[in-house]
Amino acid sequence: MAGERIRTGITGYDKMLNGGYMPNSVNLISGCSGTGKTLFAVSFIYGGAVKYGERGVYIALEEDVSQLAQNCKAVGMDLESAESGKIKLFDIMSLQKMSASPGEDKTKNNPLDMDTFIDLLKKNAAGAQRIAIDSLVPLSLKYANVNEFRSELFRLRVALKGLGTTSLLTTETLLSSNDVSRFGVEEFLSDSVTLLKPTDDEGSLLRIHKIRGSDHLRDAVRYEITPAGIRVSYDDFKATI
Repeated sequence: MAGERIRTGITGYDKMLNGGYMPNSVNLISGCSGTGKTLFAVSFIYGGAVKYGERGVYIALEEDVSQLAQNCKAVGMDLESAESGKIKLFDIMSLQKMSASPGEDKTKNNPLDMDTFIDLLKKNAAGAQRIAIDSLVPLSLKYANVNEFRSELFRLRVALKGLGTTSLLTTETLLSSNDVSRFGVEEFLSDSVTLLKPTDDEGSLLRIHKIRGSDHLRDAVRYEITPAGIRVSYDDFKATI
């Protein structure tokens, strides 16, 4: 049963998801470098604003947002003017400035501390329908072991759920690995997990690993990063990873 869904705006992907993400869910996109994780995350926020009139927050933890916005214009997504400012963009530098008290040295603040990050999230994402965090890897740097990081990710999940948003998070995998995520814990705290994987013929495959409480297409499907964005070939190609 499809029920109410939050459409990503990526047509073939939404078909695979049986209509879109579940409302107020936390969703993970996982893949190695170059598989398009950032473009999936941006498309989710941009599609929400332009196609469905929903406010979105995009947090880039590994890239400068001005460069991100410039790159996205090349595939037809103008993040800075989308639907009269329905999209907020943040990166490490902007988060660092916001985390500083008046008169405090802004370079001393660490927005990757989970307490600080969640506080900034609550202040700047209130009222948003969609949030994308790209990626989770920098948030792990402070923590000495995976168990500690898993506990902190659980706190992040609770905060995102409390905001009432539908969220998309990205994480890495190694090219030579069959793991679902970088740290082996991200998938357990996510309501859905989508894997992006290159193939030997220079193509790329997308497979939905899980969705809590929903049916979904379980086959892998080819997708392309085109001049017009992401194209998921739901109707004309299926394979298995």
